[in-house]
Amino acid sequence: MQEYDEDIANDTNILDDEEELDLLALVSANANDTSQYLIFEGSDGQFYAKNVSKIEELLVYKDIDIAKTNTEGLIIGTADIRGNMTTIVNFDKWFGNKVLDESEYELIVLAHYGGHRLGIVVKRVEYIVNIPPETMTDNSQNDEKTSFITRVNIAQRSEMCLIFDSDKMLIDIFDTIDTKAADDTKKIQRVSNDKLVLFADDSKFIRKMAESLFVKMGLKYRMYENGQLLLEDLKHIAPETIALFHNRLRDASSWRS
Repeated sequence: MQEYDEDIANDTNILDDEEELDLLALVSANANDTSQYLIFEGSDGQFYAKNVSKIEELLVYKDIDIAKTNTEGLIIGTADIRGNMTTIVNFDKWFGNKVLDESEYELIVLAHYGGHRLGIVVKRVEYIVNIPPETMTDNSQNDEKTSFITRVNIAQRSEMCLIFDSDKMLIDIFDTIDTKAADDTKKIQRVSNDKLVLFADDSKFIRKMAESLFVKMGLKYRMYENGQLLLEDLKHIAPETIALFHNRLRDASSWRS
């Protein structure tokens, strides 16, 4: 069912050799990165997927020096990766799976979300696969930490795969806007304006940051999960009552996180 690189699919041990950890080398040149996903295994034996568009590289877990926290929270600690301080989190712990012994975790998936860099510790990576949007089924109502569910081919077997919600992970880990952004918003003055701001974005994380800003500014606003909902509501709102709107249409190229 999936369209994926045959050379990768035929070699399920492609990541056994540390020399093969160059993520860019695994991405097929003729594919759109919005439909490419890194497939990895959780401690529960379930397969999970992460869109490659936000991934910088894969790192060997045991090779990274982590300053660990003294708490039992979601964050393992902080590591200096390529000169950037990076928050390290265990995927299984965040998702609610059994946390294995450290020796059983092989890789860190280094991801970048705007001003936030995350190192996501995973048990094992399988390969990169193209997952067409039409093969995905919305699973967010069944599990708030997932966006979609689909099937992928692993070692010539069709396996169920969960596409986890990166925005939910960001919100859980960075439950407030970063310090610099928070300091900057303190300088913002409240606005004397009774008109309405309409804001649509399919990213929960972006909506949360925008809402925090609107509240500080004292703005009247309506928040939408996607652009289509905004456009539908726009039909019932008098144009003269609108100050501005941000509309990110949710199409096939921007659905997946």
